[in-house]
Amino acid sequence: MEFWSSLLIVITFVTIHITLPYWSVLKGRHSHTLLSICSGTALAYVFTYLMPKLALVQTKVTLGLDEAFPVLYGHYVYLLALAGFLTFFALDQKIDHLQHSEGGPAPLKKALALQIVGYGIYSAQIGYLTTIANDPNIQSYIAASLIIGLHVVGVNHFIFHQNPAIFKSTLRWVYAGSTIVGWALGTFISSLEVPALLLNAFIAGGIIITAIRDELPGRSDKKPRVFYLSVIFGCLAILAVKHWQLS
Repeated sequence: MEFWSSLLIVITFVTIHITLPYWSVLKGRHSHTLLSICSGTALAYVFTYLMPKLALVQTKVTLGLDEAFPVLYGHYVYLLALAGFLTFFALDQKIDHLQHSEGGPAPLKKALALQIVGYGIYSAQIGYLTTIANDPNIQSYIAASLIIGLHVVGVNHFIFHQNPAIFKSTLRWVYAGSTIVGWALGTFISSLEVPALLLNAFIAGGIIITAIRDELPGRSDKKPRVFYLSVIFGCLAILAVKHWQLS
């Protein structure tokens, strides 16, 4: 059951990667509302679903540093999430700088390389996430998968908006393939469990920065009210499902 459910979710994510450039809903006047919903629900997912799961995993993980640096004990997940936040913030800043520089084709090639490597790894982690987020309660798993699927829509739209031609010709296929690779690693190679779980803490920070970047000041088309409501209702939905499981 876990194999088929995670496979179905991964196929859905791959379909999003491949078909998103042709979605008419992201070309109309309501596109920014949808993207604000994607951002808000992704934040709700990180703080009410993913981070609590990773915090539980943290109690089972030792990196051999506890005796030398006891202050680190119990903080691995949060420090890695912070590192992920800063890394993807720096990645976006660097890509934006390269795309707007006047050095000819060389900076654009570097920006493309960063998009392929940085968000290829990100997509692989999303694929792997479907294998560790698999929940015995199907309602909880479906809700979490729906939310992370909305996040995949938001991330892909952001990158597509930066360079539509390159996204259509190259990037969407790279991200689709990376998602499958991440899912396959999580499904068939159990020895990667601990390092992959730690990397998912890192990716949680990445989800935060990629979720909020479209909502930061300086954009006239942002929908802050929709964003706030999406965070609130996303949290309530996840907590309601958890309560339903316990009752």
